[in-house]
Amino acid sequence: MVDVESIEGTLDSKLRTYKIVLTEVAHLFEGLLALMYGTVPPHFDTGKIYVNLKAENDEEQSLLDTGTITRGAGFVLIPEKTNYKIEDDLYDLIGPATNHIAAFSFFSHALRSLKSNDNEVAFFLFFKIIDGYFSQGAKDVEKALLNKIDEIKQFLPYASKMRNALKVILSEMGLSSKCESGYEGLIKDLVLIRHKLIHFSSSKSKKHHNALIKIELLSVNNFLYSCCFNLLREKINAR
Repeated sequence: MVDVESIEGTLDSKLRTYKIVLTEVAHLFEGLLALMYGTVPPHFDTGKIYVNLKAENDEEQSLLDTGTITRGAGFVLIPEKTNYKIEDDLYDLIGPATNHIAAFSFFSHALRSLKSNDNEVAFFLFFKIIDGYFSQGAKDVEKALLNKIDEIKQFLPYASKMRNALKVILSEMGLSSKCESGYEGLIKDLVLIRHKLIHFSSSKSKKHHNALIKIELLSVNNFLYSCCFNLLREKINAR
């Protein structure tokens, strides 16, 4: 009797090294396509790597024929069958981009979250990129970001539409906004919203999550998207 679990375990072990490399490559190209085409990138599913199996006896052939063991060559999921004409210039960016794969991954996932209206997830991912480049993951995020305020201003404007959205979100959370006091207040509002969205209380759920907060987060995310888009393009020296 063929031990299917044992076969799957062996294949998983042998494919793990390749899966790690393919995942990094997928994140790299997803990020590059998102940055250079200004669109939601295709999702390269590296979690399901298939191999071609050949039966050595009738029992194994039966397992293959009935689909008990899946065989194939892998696949790529491309939303809306978008046609990407990859230009030669894109390949020149692979070298500079290899040091930013993590940020590329956050960015492409954020865009997919925006498309599916998962605005809270998109907010966390965009903030994660800003946190990573401007505060280096410091324990006191607010203080670290305020120390980099002149750099952040180059990518994130002090826009009235964003300030209005921040004020509505914090009002729904029962908190006061500081963004009208100046750019430092805008940074403080962003950090506070991020903190409150992470720490959920089931007894005060409307202060953490409701339809209005979700809608206003979309306005904030549009600015954070632009910030991360231009920041990452600068990091890889993209024209």
